[in-house]
Amino acid sequence: CPLTSDPESESAQKIGRYQTATRLTLCLPLLSRPSTIDEITAIDLIATYMKTFGFGQRNLHGDGPHALAEYDARRKRIQAGLAQLVIVGAATVDSTCLLYRATPECFQYSEALHGDYAASYRQAVQLLIKNDYETIMNRITKENNQL
Repeated sequence: CPLTSDPESESAQKIGRYQTATRLTLCLPLLSRPSTIDEITAIDLIATYMKTFGFGQRNLHGDGPHALAEYDARRKRIQAGLAQLVIVGAATVDSTCLLYRATPECFQYSEALHGDYAASYRQAVQLLIKNDYETIMNRITKENNQL
């Protein structure tokens, strides 16, 4: 029997990509320098699970026990979201295809996004980037080693 695609799964994946691209539209303009997929993934993951990773008082995505286990799937969605932003001109990638940054269009899109979630996510990213990237990456590594 040939494998067929699951329309519900494809639909959920598409929604996930758009949600991720929206978060990236909020995140990229706040970053102080061009960043790698791994750095952006770490910032995005921790920004949604601030309490779990010890950076804040609450998690934007609930208090589930498996936040770090989400890293690999999140990285794939971040990669797809960044590709989408590059296609629409909201992000650029350097000649090595390693470093991403927001474009002026991304700043405009970001400024147009309002609401409690957008404000909370921005605040989380702003709090995180007060740390250096090494601190953020070490927190992900530390938590990963405890699994």
